[in-house]
Amino acid sequence: MLYPDYGLHGGGLHQHGRGGKLNVHLDYNLHPKVNLQRRLNIIVYLTEDWNPDWGGHLGLYDKKRKLVKSIEPYFNRAVIFDTRGSWHGLPEPITCPPAITRNSLAMYYLCETGVTDGRKRALFAPTDDQVGNPEIDRLISERSKM
Repeated sequence: MLYPDYGLHGGGLHQHGRGGKLNVHLDYNLHPKVNLQRRLNIIVYLTEDWNPDWGGHLGLYDKKRKLVKSIEPYFNRAVIFDTRGSWHGLPEPITCPPAITRNSLAMYYLCETGVTDGRKRALFAPTDDQVGNPEIDRLISERSKM
């Protein structure tokens, strides 16, 4: 059985302007407040007339963080995916004009806890230009433990 995350922990309106990006990551798998497992993400894109040349595509990656699918943030498009082991993000900076933002609505669904590592925070991967940076490695490690 799936339960909506009524508290919108990490959900709601997401807005990325020019230069915005989001490192590839795994979402938390155990909700930090209600102790249920995060199971599904639903993202609906809200910016009309988005130019695909501006980037902002959602990337879905395999376990080795190799891009499998790139999804254009087309207006009113809904993307639904199982969060278990689903690396995703938009690691390339968006190049839209300054007055435009990439807007989306994110909603998450939870289920009874199954097999999980108990992680209550997202686990981020470094971008290519961050690989080998000890400060970034420390930040990623510390953030995922909070």
